[in-house]
Amino acid sequence: MILSFPLWYKLGNKPIHIWDEAIYANNAFDMRQNGNLIVLTNEGGNNLYNVKPPFVIILQAFCLKLFGVSEFSVRLPSLLASIGVCILLLVFAKKIFNKEEIGWIAIVFLVTLPGFSRVHVARSGDLDAVLIFFITFYTLFSFDLMFNYNLRNEKGYLFLIGLGIAFAFLSKSVAGFLPLPGLFLGFWLTNTLKRVITSRYFYFSSLIIITICGGYYLLREYLSSGYLEIVLFSEYRRFFENIMPYHEQHFSFYFRNWFHLYLIPHIFIMIPLMIYGCFFSKNKNKLRIVVLYCISYMLIISYPKVKLDWYDSPVYPVFALIAAVGFYELYNLTLLRINFRSSQLVNLLIVALFSIYPYYSIFKIINKNQELDTLEKEGAFLKKVIIERKPEENIDVFMSSRHIEHYDQARFYMKKFNAEGYHVQLKNAFPEIVTENLLIVCQKGLMDSINIQYNTLIVDSLNECKLVKLLPPKKD
Repeated sequence: MILSFPLWYKLGNKPIHIWDEAIYANNAFDMRQNGNLIVLTNEGGNNLYNVKPPFVIILQAFCLKLFGVSEFSVRLPSLLASIGVCILLLVFAKKIFNKEEIGWIAIVFLVTLPGFSRVHVARSGDLDAVLIFFITFYTLFSFDLMFNYNLRNEKGYLFLIGLGIAFAFLSKSVAGFLPLPGLFLGFWLTNTLKRVITSRYFYFSSLIIITICGGYYLLREYLSSGYLEIVLFSEYRRFFENIMPYHEQHFSFYFRNWFHLYLIPHIFIMIPLMIYGCFFSKNKNKLRIVVLYCISYMLIISYPKVKLDWYDSPVYPVFALIAAVGFYELYNLTLLRINFRSSQLVNLLIVALFSIYPYYSIFKIINKNQELDTLEKEGAFLKKVIIERKPEENIDVFMSSRHIEHYDQARFYMKKFNAEGYHVQLKNAFPEIVTENLLIVCQKGLMDSINIQYNTLIVDSLNECKLVKLLPPKKD
C-alpha cells in the first residue's frame, strides 16, 4: 500500500477531466441508470463519439452504482487495474527471473514513473489503465511460456493468454492487439513458436479471441446500425491515414517525450540498467527478447501519423521489469565487492536515493496536476456551490462552445446533482436563461455580456467563476 501511494494519493480530489474521462463518466452514468451494457449513451442518446468496447465503462458503472457517483468511483477501475499490474510484476518476476525482490524493485520504478502515475493512465477514469493490466497480463504469461515452456503449463497458459488478449480488446479495441507482433518475434527467437502454433490449445485460444471480439462487433452493429463503419474509420484507418491532422506528430514523438517528462528522471538510470542487463546479466538472453518486444511495440505505435502521448504507456511495466533486473544484479554484484560494514551504508544510501527522490518527484507532479483546465471550471465550481451552499433554487450553468463534447464535464456534475435532488440545467444561449434561477458563469466573455444586459448580484465566486443572481434588466 505504501509503495503504491502515487496511484491513490488525492485520486478523487481533482474534478472530472475534460474530453475522454468526462465522456466515459457520462457513458457510465447513463449505463448505471438504464442498464444497457452494450450500447453507450450520453444524455439518453446513442453515443458514437466513443466507439470503444464497453468493458471499462461497465466497471465504472458498477462502481458508480456500488459506491455512489463521485470522481473516485469513476477512477476506481483504473486504480485497481494499476495495482493489479504491480501484483503481476511481483508474481512474474519470481516466475521468470526467480527473484521476488526484482518484482518489488519493478513496482517502485513503475509507480514513480511520471508517464504511468498520471492523468489518462493510472490516475483518471480513462481506458488505458485497464488496457495496460490485460496487456501486461497476457505479455507476462507469454514471456513465462516462451522462457519456461513445458506441457504442464501449455494448456492453461494459452487459455489465459487468449482471455487476456480478448479482454484487452474489450478494454480499448485494436490497441489490445498491438503487442502481439513483438510476442510472435519472441516465440520465434526462443524456438517455441512451432510448439505453440501446433498445439490444439492455441487454436482453442484463438477461437476464444475471435468469438469474443467478432461477436461484440456483430452484436454492436446489430443494435446500432452504422457502428462498424465508424469503427473502421476511427480505429483502423488511423494506422494508414492521417484521420486527425490536429494530432499529427513526428516519428520520434514518444522517444522525445521520455526525455522531456514521462520517464524523467528514471530514464537516466533505466537506460544504463537495461544495457547492463542485456549484455552482462545472467538473464541477458531473456532480457534481449524482452527488449525486442519493447522495440517492436514502439515501432508499431510510432508508424501512424496520429499519436497521443499516452499510447506508449502499455510498455512501461515491461520497462520497469527490465530495469529492475539490471538494478538487482548490479546491486548484488556491488555488495560482493565491499566488506560487510560498508555494505550496510551502501544499502542505506541506495534505499534512500532509490525510494525517497522518485516519490518526492511524483508527489510534486500529482499536486501540480490538481490545476484545472479551462473547460473543467464550470463543473468544479458547481460542485463547490452544491456542497457548500446546498441551494434550494434552480441553478443554470451558462457556457458556450463550438464542440458538444466540451459540455461533458459540466454535464456529468449536472446529472450527479440532479440525481441527488437538486435542479441544475446547462444553458448555452441568452434566450434560455431563466432570470429567477441562480446562474453559474466562468467564461469572461459571457459574464461581460450578462453585465451589459442585466444588473447582477454576485452570490459566490471562485477565480473566474461567478454564482450570480440576475436582477431586472438594465434600461436603455
